[in-house]
Amino acid sequence: MHLRLIPPCGDEASDRLRNVLSLPRAGGLFQQQVLRNNGNGIAEASSLYVPSEWLERLDKSKVPLRGYDREGLSGGILEGAKDGLLISNALLDCRCNHKQLNDVLKFSSSEVVLVDITFQLAAPNEIIRTTHQNRIVGIRRILEDMTEPIPAESPDFPAYLYFPPSVCKRFGREGRLPMNIEALRCYLNEKGISIRRYRLGGEIHNLNSPEGLLYLLQKLPFDEFPQLSSIAIDPTARLIGPVWADDDVYIEQNAVVAGPSILCKGVQIGAGAVVQNTVLAPALKVEAGEHLQNTLWLEKESRQHIDGPIRFSTEYCERAEVYREWPLFSYARFGKRLFDIVLSLCILVLISLIFPVVVIMLKLTSPGPIFYRARRQGLHGKEFNCLKFRTMMTQADSLQERLRIVNEVDGPQFKINNDPRVTGVGKFLRDTCIDELPQFINVLLGDMSVVGPRPSPENENDSCPAWRDARLSVRPGITGLWQVCRTRQASQDFQEWVYYDTQYVRNLSFRQDVYICFKTASKLIHTFLDQFG
Repeated sequence: MHLRLIPPCGDEASDRLRNVLSLPRAGGLFQQQVLRNNGNGIAEASSLYVPSEWLERLDKSKVPLRGYDREGLSGGILEGAKDGLLISNALLDCRCNHKQLNDVLKFSSSEVVLVDITFQLAAPNEIIRTTHQNRIVGIRRILEDMTEPIPAESPDFPAYLYFPPSVCKRFGREGRLPMNIEALRCYLNEKGISIRRYRLGGEIHNLNSPEGLLYLLQKLPFDEFPQLSSIAIDPTARLIGPVWADDDVYIEQNAVVAGPSILCKGVQIGAGAVVQNTVLAPALKVEAGEHLQNTLWLEKESRQHIDGPIRFSTEYCERAEVYREWPLFSYARFGKRLFDIVLSLCILVLISLIFPVVVIMLKLTSPGPIFYRARRQGLHGKEFNCLKFRTMMTQADSLQERLRIVNEVDGPQFKINNDPRVTGVGKFLRDTCIDELPQFINVLLGDMSVVGPRPSPENENDSCPAWRDARLSVRPGITGLWQVCRTRQASQDFQEWVYYDTQYVRNLSFRQDVYICFKTASKLIHTFLDQFG
């Protein structure tokens, strides 16, 4: 059994949520979204439980509403939960790995389980450990969502509260189940029932806050809600995007209302006013020429406004991409592209005789395509096919996860010496760097540059957001500062990769590119001498 429950709280934030849920007609739309906001692969909740004093103000026709008093829920709820009882916190919208969540909830068959959701354990992320003197002593890099046990003494209501079937059987119809966590812990201790509490990485939105309520507004399925007809709209006014309006709404000339927005009964929008991503309670008037954005206006004398743009996602929180920009006719935007075209054309002409030889060698020695097309992120995150001569067997990608246990480099990349997936001809092509020559075609197409950060897939770029935003400010390169400066020390390669890519973008110049090209040419000459000397 699954219940959504608004836990007891007496602050003004809960009044904010109560005011939104009790809006005439529009409140029912928010109630429906709160009830269905369980996500994470959990069965849909059967009822929405609210503090009993809220019931008289809420519209009870939209969702199954139940009240509970200060003493808590009826013990009969547990008695009827044959498969266990899951109570999810309706003040929070959580997104996490549903398999991890289910594993945690089902881990113990005889203990009550509390689960908190935190972005700190969500991938990708880095946690810096410091001493009391603020000296860095370590960095914890999180490459996949994590779970960890925590002390159960916290008084905060968790995101999920689970009573397994064996615990539910110990309760009868008599008595009450406290919803205050401290009182619940004492109550369970008296019955000899222990509690375990965990933190799970994921996304969380607090619906007690204006930001959380505007997030909820973004998620309302406006296409499912009937539009009311008695709205007076001036022919010069415009409605853009999803807008829900109640009866007797009047929108004057040249006004603009952009969704998602809710206009309750009797709202007036003055001439030339602009309203976007806003909830307006009944009988409020937006003055002529006024601009409202990201605003909860639930009472005449009280507005709650969120400064700046609000970004939302359906899975994990989106991060704003912060790319570096250069003037139009600077080297970074104009001269570098000209440099790439001239240099790549010259090199392709010089190596044109090598291509047919490599094609024949590949066709004669192993089945499969000539080129390996790897999906990589380029300028501003645009994906493209990065071309290389194929150096591995055709099943190489499917075998990589099985070989990850012997990965010899840190960070998200994968590399092992004597990789069993590499063919005989492929080893020669890799040792001489001939396998990367087709990337000059990518340079001509504008996907890559001769010099730049190493081209990487999205999952590698997401391992460090600041590094990702820097390296995606430019086109990836065939060679780069990291390739010519890396030391290949154990457990240092990824840190060097991040450092040198960031340094390259920060100091981007023609002089730096020429330096890297000369260093690369020098390394290639030594490589060929080692191969054939």
